[in-house]
Amino acid sequence: MVLINNSEKPSEDLDDRIKELKQSKKKADEKNQLLHSFLLNDIGSKDLDYLRELLNGQQLIKILAELDDRRQDIKGLKYDLNIKNEELSKLSSQLEYFEKK
Repeated sequence: MVLINNSEKPSEDLDDRIKELKQSKKKADEKNQLLHSFLLNDIGSKDLDYLRELLNGQQLIKILAELDDRRQDIKGLKYDLNIKNEELSKLSSQLEYFEKK
């Protein structure tokens, strides 16, 4: 948590931190979208014969484990994004407060 003395004007550090959080959020959004798109398109692009082969072997288990890992990654990215959004919201509120002074 960032503590700011109310008698001081917002510093460049605060502006830099806000920019950093916005960039981090943008990158997390892009990664989340890419992972989501990949999961949907990757499975949809397979032909039925290949899927039948996968159902007969250990490859299916590996792919399901990989899918689960990717879903966990997405959940982690969403969690990180929510934390960054909260931090950004707090910093934005502080910035608005100081801009009004």
